[in-house]
Amino acid sequence: MNTFGPSALRIFVGSVVLSTLLACSDEQRSSFEDEYGDNETPRTNAEAAKSSEEKAPTFVASDAAAPKPKATGPVFYAHDGSAISIVDPSNGFSVTKVGVPSCLAGTNDILTDIAVTKDGRVFGVSFRQGHPNSVGLTFSDGLPANRNYSFAFEMEIQSNAVTCKRKWQVNTTLQINGNYAKFNSLSFAPIGTLDPVQEALVGGNEGGELHAIDLVTGANTLVGTLGTPINASPGQFWSFSGDIVFAANNGNPIGFAAARRCTDFVGTCEKVDALLEIDVAKLGPAARIVTKYERGMFTTRSSGAGCMPGGIQGATFANIYGLALLNDKVYAFDNDDRGTGRILSIDTKDANTCVVSTHPGLPFNGAGVTTSAPVIPPASPF
Repeated sequence: MNTFGPSALRIFVGSVVLSTLLACSDEQRSSFEDEYGDNETPRTNAEAAKSSEEKAPTFVASDAAAPKPKATGPVFYAHDGSAISIVDPSNGFSVTKVGVPSCLAGTNDILTDIAVTKDGRVFGVSFRQGHPNSVGLTFSDGLPANRNYSFAFEMEIQSNAVTCKRKWQVNTTLQINGNYAKFNSLSFAPIGTLDPVQEALVGGNEGGELHAIDLVTGANTLVGTLGTPINASPGQFWSFSGDIVFAANNGNPIGFAAARRCTDFVGTCEKVDALLEIDVAKLGPAARIVTKYERGMFTTRSSGAGCMPGGIQGATFANIYGLALLNDKVYAFDNDDRGTGRILSIDTKDANTCVVSTHPGLPFNGAGVTTSAPVIPPASPF
């Protein structure tokens, strides 16, 4: 924020300064669309509950003294379990906080992921923790309080507010040892995969299942699973650690998931996440295994252009809660369990990982990008 000299300045100087400020103010009243393009152009788990309680970010929605340049390509949407932010990869992964979706404000619901259509419509999925001993009690919206819930909703993102346009309850039936698998991953399957004429909203849950979610009723249909890891221990399966991302790729859709090896949803997962390439063409009512390749564990093997200094060779990453696909990279959003969010650059060939941006006070818990983002598919590992 600009400051000015002592009161001893001459009055006419103060008048000039005041006039200048007023003129600048008019010029700086640019809308969100001016900064990030027309809003039809994309711009960008109990662990999420823990992270959402971290200290709130201290940055503001915009800086009038230093307006951000207009994004030159797709932007990412990210969140910290409650508030939505915009991340501009063309401007050093700068972050602009927008706000909490209106349908989540004042609730116990935790935002778990974001999905963006080809033309920039933004959707979210959230989770509400119930308690089995709450028989006879209800939440404020009348739903019984003795069970867990997932919700999907469409959002309208403006310069300083996020409004929910509509919201649906999304039921989950998969249980392991009495625990329901909540939805923690969200993306849109491109046209021609699950539907010949429109994109389909797909949610991934902790059981490694992919469900198509009806945009009118919220009803969901199992359309695939991640299956069992290569060289798995007895009882292990691939669980979504936090996200799935699809890209249309000019009619040859590709997809990736962040997953971990688990035997249950609570406390039995390995502490390192893996990048799985998804065979998008296999999505469908037959609910086949859709994992195409295990690209590797998120591990720092080498550092390249754009990587922050100080990367530790052999370091692994276990809190991959958001994915965005752009050009020849997957960008992952995680948090370090100390309140700092990190944006990671991932090589799609082998999951080589490096940190490209850190954001203290913003522990990321999910992300999304338009399905029309330009991409370069990786070569076959064989």
